[in-house]
Amino acid sequence: EDAIDWNGVFQEALESRDYERLSQISIDFVATARSYIKIIVIEQFMPIEKQTIRPVRVGGIAGGRKYLAGGLLFKMIHDPLLYPPAQQGLASEPFYLYGRSRPNYELAAKSASHSLHGASHYFHIGYDQVKDQARKNSNLSRRPALRVPLQVALDYLGYRVTAQPWLKLKAPIYGGNGVQIHTPPKGHPVTDLMSAAASKLHLARHRVHGDKVLHCAGDVEAHEGVDGRIYLLDLARAFPAEDANVIGHLPYVGQPVFYRMLRPELLQLLKEERYPPLSPDTFTGFSKGDPDRFSLENAS
Repeated sequence: EDAIDWNGVFQEALESRDYERLSQISIDFVATARSYIKIIVIEQFMPIEKQTIRPVRVGGIAGGRKYLAGGLLFKMIHDPLLYPPAQQGLASEPFYLYGRSRPNYELAAKSASHSLHGASHYFHIGYDQVKDQARKNSNLSRRPALRVPLQVALDYLGYRVTAQPWLKLKAPIYGGNGVQIHTPPKGHPVTDLMSAAASKLHLARHRVHGDKVLHCAGDVEAHEGVDGRIYLLDLARAFPAEDANVIGHLPYVGQPVFYRMLRPELLQLLKEERYPPLSPDTFTGFSKGDPDRFSLENAS
């Protein structure tokens, strides 16, 4: 299928600071995404063989069902079942990512919004890094900087769907999917870039699964693209979760650690008041084995 290289044209316009072109790309991107999303939502309950745009198996499960069309990757948001009920009559309840004992679409949709929110903040940091490195490398696409692809979250007929360009990526170089955590070889620029981003966002350096040191949440991923740029993905947990056990005015529903996040503005206020940085993996299983886990949780 011949499709627009949405990410390529976006990154090139960004590097050349062609703001008029960036505006037009964004308008076309949202219009294209909206047209495909309508088809995906309307046809989702049809037999797969009759669907115009069929689901594909790419990436993890947290984002929802995935679709590819027009050079874009779509994620139909839902609350994925992590562990089905035990078979053979054993007493066991199903376990969902957001709702815990039962699926909760509202909480899954909140997480999708957090992903866009996190992407927005990392985008601005990455763009500042591009400008800071402008004098150090004449090849604009090779400047060491964090890149975030175009993204949009749209609601249609009560369903939330996210869209972003289909990226040509190499293996992960930093972060992971919560099961396998990647750290780069010594001297790779992504380590300093993520450290600098964490400092700006007031996020703590911490250990994941006891032995991997990260400056971001354990399920945030950094990949090197085939174009040589460094891309950040899966930013729903870019910011620390609030302590749901001490927030009395909100009900404790499902797994709040995955959908109730602190506002980045609050982190900046804490930074100004010289409070210690917070770990985005606080209160989660990612922080098990971190010797500083309890001090980071107390700070939160």
